Amino acid sequence: MEYVDPYSTYDYEYSVVHYYLVKRFLGKVLKENEKLTRDQFVQLYQKTINGTKIFGNRVRSIKS
Repeated sequence: MEYVDPYSTYDYEYSVVHYYLVKRFLGKVLKENEKLTRDQFVQLYQKTINGTKIFGNRVRSIKS
């Protein structure tokens, strides 16, 4: 049986990562990196917020 860290699961991230944290992260990243690929964004999202690849891709898909 494979060990799954409960702090890196989809449900945990959904309940813990706050909207304002993501909004602040987005503002900073997009201001500093005018052109950012999806992969670069997701990597920064995972590293900075400790989020998952699934959520990183969802956030990156949002059009403003």
